[in-house]
Amino acid sequence: MTMVQFFTLSTLIGAVALINFIAMGIVWRIHADMKGLSAWTGAQLALAMAWFPSLFVNLGLLDDPFYTAFNNVMNLGSLLLLLEGALRFRRIGSAQARLPWMGVTFAITIGMSVVNRDDTVARYLFHDAVALLLLGGAAAAMLWRTGPHQRLPHSLAAFYLVVQGLAYGSRWLVAALVSLGWVDLGAQSFNFAVFAILVVSSLGTLYGLILSINAEAKQQVVRIGLLDPLTGLANRRALEQELARSLALRRRTGGLLGVVYFDLDGFKPVNDRLGHEAGDTVLIEVARRLRRFLRAQDVAARVGGDEFVVLLHDLRDAASLCAATDRLRQVVEGPLPAEAQYDAEIRISLGTALAPLHGEQGEMLLRSADSSMYRDKRARQASATTHDLTGLTEAGNPIPS
Repeated sequence: MTMVQFFTLSTLIGAVALINFIAMGIVWRIHADMKGLSAWTGAQLALAMAWFPSLFVNLGLLDDPFYTAFNNVMNLGSLLLLLEGALRFRRIGSAQARLPWMGVTFAITIGMSVVNRDDTVARYLFHDAVALLLLGGAAAAMLWRTGPHQRLPHSLAAFYLVVQGLAYGSRWLVAALVSLGWVDLGAQSFNFAVFAILVVSSLGTLYGLILSINAEAKQQVVRIGLLDPLTGLANRRALEQELARSLALRRRTGGLLGVVYFDLDGFKPVNDRLGHEAGDTVLIEVARRLRRFLRAQDVAARVGGDEFVVLLHDLRDAASLCAATDRLRQVVEGPLPAEAQYDAEIRISLGTALAPLHGEQGEMLLRSADSSMYRDKRARQASATTHDLTGLTEAGNPIPS
């Protein structure tokens, strides 16, 4: 590759990396809470920094061997950030646990790049092998356990990451053949093609990553639309979808599905006496206790002001449902914790339905559980009234006839 070609391609790669950095930075600002975007933005900045000093090399203002070492360090640093961004974006592992390993890898990269700065073959053998591993890891992370909404955009990003890896891999193969004395490094005219592939595939990678980010953002909107904003539990719409899926699964497997419907006794007086902030505190505490009760396969939803529904999967029999509702009552009921700063006692009225015993349609099961809940509420109110009247009689105040 001639000096003019190197000047043209290095400038082009740096310009593309700078454009990618600006584009990814804008996307990061829009989706500031999405994991991985900060690392991807840093990767594009590092890549731009790797290539723009080539302008000064061509002007004779920088010493080429030291620029080459700097270029290799920043280039591999950008790929390391690219991999880290993919792992964070896909929520694979712990970023904090990986931090020491990233530091060690970067330190080794600096050392080897400086040592190999004057040896083209050794430089390619080290740099391109590491680049291939990092790009392959990023592609694998993007493809790891993808959902239906992720499959196409993640596959596109992974494809271009693999193309970049293959470009580096082909150059590593040539360097390996040179080290064995099978070919002459002077025949490495395809280096121009390798650089051109890197330019095009870097744009493709950015496009794939932005599509992946867009798909994730849309999925977040869908998830938010299925969540109760106060408690973070499923809302009525999500419950209806989950109930339909659960009943379809039950019909295939023949298992039993329990539906528990409950509301909070005396919730309106809490709002009236202590205010709506206290009422919200009670509802949030109920949701927290419900999460402690739920098994992995169960679902809890807030379907009204103080009304909740729990779906209990894989029950053995009606006795299992009764035992589960007893545990649920024990977990949910009780005073608010001291840090809540409100003096309120959580008590619930609870009803149940069991599929297929009480029906195979979601609406039918909810109505059955709702009716059962109001029978429980009337029974508890009657029991409380009887207890109060008995107390009056024992205190020497006979009940008038």
